[in-house]
Amino acid sequence: MIAIFRTVAGRWDRIARLPSGGADPCHLALDRAQSVLVVANYSSGSVAFFQLNLDSGLPLGPADVRLQHGSGPDRARQERAHAHWVGFTADGRWLWAVDLGADAIFAYPFDPRTRRFGAATIAYRAAPGSGPRHLAVHPHLPIVYLVNELASTVTVLATGSNAQLRPIATVSSLPLGYAGDNGAAEIALNAAGTCLYVSNRGHDSVALFAIAPNGLPSLIEHVGCGGRWPRFIRLLACQSRLLVANERSGSIASFRIAGDGRLAPHGPGVSAPGIAYIGEVA
Repeated sequence: MIAIFRTVAGRWDRIARLPSGGADPCHLALDRAQSVLVVANYSSGSVAFFQLNLDSGLPLGPADVRLQHGSGPDRARQERAHAHWVGFTADGRWLWAVDLGADAIFAYPFDPRTRRFGAATIAYRAAPGSGPRHLAVHPHLPIVYLVNELASTVTVLATGSNAQLRPIATVSSLPLGYAGDNGAAEIALNAAGTCLYVSNRGHDSVALFAIAPNGLPSLIEHVGCGGRWPRFIRLLACQSRLLVANERSGSIASFRIAGDGRLAPHGPGVSAPGIAYIGEVA
């Protein structure tokens, strides 16, 4: 299900609740004009497109649902497609859909005038069994960064015509020699495009990479996440802080960001049982 809220006098009021068009919705995206809502439905491996009323923000009708297809060698996690992240390209004319189960990133052409999407193509085929999860887009370079959950890696991808993606480099999100279980989770890039952060569930850390002028990352440090199972991280640029949602310890840890991007604990943290996401109000 999807819930739609409106702010009234500083309070969030739910104005609608509707089916997501698939099973276990896990990520949402709006186009630049906020005229279309896109939903990644994880378990059904589908992407749902809703046209929105520009005044109310409510859907104009049922979703246009597209099933994605593919599988990977990890039979426990990749028995079928599992859409995990959706987001528009910088020019607003394509939508990327990252699929953990299919080891692929799909690209859907988008016409902002008609608010309709075309047929999907494969923008990138990930390494078998890597389990692509989320993208972070560089603010200045034609580059995106893909975090691979199952492989615990980050792949640097160059963007090309028709939203196609070409791999440039892949780096581990883990310390050299670490042999325990891990699943990379969230990826976040600062506004300057100079620091990249990745959370590790299992190693329970946040990895910091410095981004060179050519877009390539180099590992700087690993910092303990301040809890267990860091499912999400949120950069608060105006406060020079990074927040970590530690799902299994039920806590939000706060870190101060130094001028070089390094992290230091900031405060005792906050209890938040089952926390999986931290939003930011504009």
